[in-house]
Amino acid sequence: MQKVFLLLKWLLSFPIITLGIFYIFRLILFPIDESFIWGIILLAIYLVITILVQLLSKSQTWSIIWVIAFIPIASLASFYFFWFTIYSEEHGANNNTLILIIGTLLLAIFPIFKIVKELSGKTSILRILVFITTLPVLGLNILYYVNYFPTVVDKAEFKNFKYYIVSLYNMDYHPYFSFYKCEKWSLHCKNLYGSYIWERTLHIFIDKANNEVSIMQGEPLSRFIYTDSQNSRWYEGYSEQLKNHIYQIAVNSISEPCESQSCDIYTYTLYECKTDYTFCNPTSMRYTISDEIFMYLEVNKATNEINLYESYDDTLIFTYGEHPRCYVEGCEILEEPK
Repeated sequence: MQKVFLLLKWLLSFPIITLGIFYIFRLILFPIDESFIWGIILLAIYLVITILVQLLSKSQTWSIIWVIAFIPIASLASFYFFWFTIYSEEHGANNNTLILIIGTLLLAIFPIFKIVKELSGKTSILRILVFITTLPVLGLNILYYVNYFPTVVDKAEFKNFKYYIVSLYNMDYHPYFSFYKCEKWSLHCKNLYGSYIWERTLHIFIDKANNEVSIMQGEPLSRFIYTDSQNSRWYEGYSEQLKNHIYQIAVNSISEPCESQSCDIYTYTLYECKTDYTFCNPTSMRYTISDEIFMYLEVNKATNEINLYESYDDTLIFTYGEHPRCYVEGCEILEEPK
């Protein structure tokens, strides 16, 4: 027990080591993303500052120069620290604020206590002042880690890959989610899909028959959001049920050279699944345009048909049923997939 206490005391005496361990912990549990890279950059800045403080604090003259020169940087860091703390509270992150304050105090008290214990008089006061000027940068590191620490919403393994749905915040503190595909025994991860449209019922759905892994939104408005497969795709609107099948519009896009710029081509395909959302396959209906437009499906139970509409002006695009029909340019009726 005493050894554990001494280890904790040692870790708290060197905040840079403690922060480094936190990032190793994050690296093991979560996919590497942009927020992790920025966190490492911020940690590297604090590491450089820590090394400089250790070198310069041996000289009283350099310590005074450091305190005077670093005051503007410390003031700016302090301003951002308190502004972001208030900003995060406005977005409901009250628990994060409490963790932030406790973490900063813990990582600040022990180094100051160590300085007071080892030194005395003016030397001790000067060393404490030097350390205090670095506190705002330490606080920013803790703040960044606490507020941008991702949450795994769901995870699953399929074949040689691990899939994660991760919830996190951007720099403006807006929540979004990302869908990651990671190699089992590697740090390499691919961000398959992300969106600011956040739903708490998101989960991973595996269709072993079709070798597909999807993000799904749960009840009451169950639907696919993205599917990873040989024919990866994202989806528009909500699913609709007609008789013993579920239907949803999937989207694929490609970029083709177009004079001095690239032109995006969007293809909307109607998919048909069993009622348990397995065995999803494309139907014969396809609509191709050069702009991404929100579409929605509507069931006509009287005729046992399903219609696709463009949401902007409710233009009818096609009808799928016993007698498929197209109404606009860009719509195609392909040979029914077998």
